[in-house]
Amino acid sequence: MKKKILTVSVLAIFSILFWFSIALNNDYLYVINSKINLQDLPQNYSISVQLPEEVSITLKGSGWNLLKYTVFEKEDFVISIHRKLGKKKIELKDFVKSNNWLSSNFQVIDINPSTLDIDLERSISKTVRIYPVIKLEFEEGYDIVSEIELEPAFVEVKGAPSLLKNIDSVFTINQEFFNIKDNFNVKVPLKIIKGTEYSSNYCNLKFEVQKIVDNNFENVPVKVINLPKDQELILYPSKVNLLLKSGINILGKLNIDSINVYVDFEKINKDENYVVPQVELPKFVKLISIEPNNLEFVIKKN
Repeated sequence: MKKKILTVSVLAIFSILFWFSIALNNDYLYVINSKINLQDLPQNYSISVQLPEEVSITLKGSGWNLLKYTVFEKEDFVISIHRKLGKKKIELKDFVKSNNWLSSNFQVIDINPSTLDIDLERSISKTVRIYPVIKLEFEEGYDIVSEIELEPAFVEVKGAPSLLKNIDSVFTINQEFFNIKDNFNVKVPLKIIKGTEYSSNYCNLKFEVQKIVDNNFENVPVKVINLPKDQELILYPSKVNLLLKSGINILGKLNIDSINVYVDFEKINKDENYVVPQVELPKFVKLISIEPNNLEFVIKKN
């Protein structure tokens, strides 16, 4: 019984493959999108208009050739400028024969767009800042403890003046990174603006990551700023206790001298009998709590 079922299954598979092979010998219409590849530009000249990334081509050809292209080849549609200057209207149908992958295997029914308006300008270059476009997610209990650094932080962009006048920065390709718990150093690609060239197509993205912990800092003195020379401000108490949160290495090196707790005399409400101290901390250090939160005060004249 099992042998009979196996024989029937094999015959069914061969029948399907035979039918599929016959079907692929027929001609079909198929629309493909091919990347536009401009070649033979005059030296030190650039395209001054934004061109479409791709051209849409309606093809007629055998199923085998269409399958081969869609699965394996993905050829560019090459357009040669022939090193000619000035404005020109290009008929894309004129480049079908020079794209051998099209002319030898397919009949081209339609090309969209059918024409491209091209204008060439002498290339210039400018240096602009790179900005990262990223999403970062850290493993639980870890976080970033430094500024994000880019190397290089700037890139030289080359292109037509009419394009470069509107470019004052470039961006990385949008990327996401998850479960980060170690210092980060990754090479990321830049998003290329059509019609331009960059001195570098990548930059290194790096920052520090540490395990996040809490730590108490006791008896931190409270300073008084903007105090008139003829007056004295007495605080009760004059020291506070802080609970801080940051990277384990940062808090391990942090001392009271790096913490600024103060009261601004000019902002004291004289009608109240307490004042709320302000806390300034190094970057990437967060205040969780301060005790006491309110300080009583007395103002004396000297």
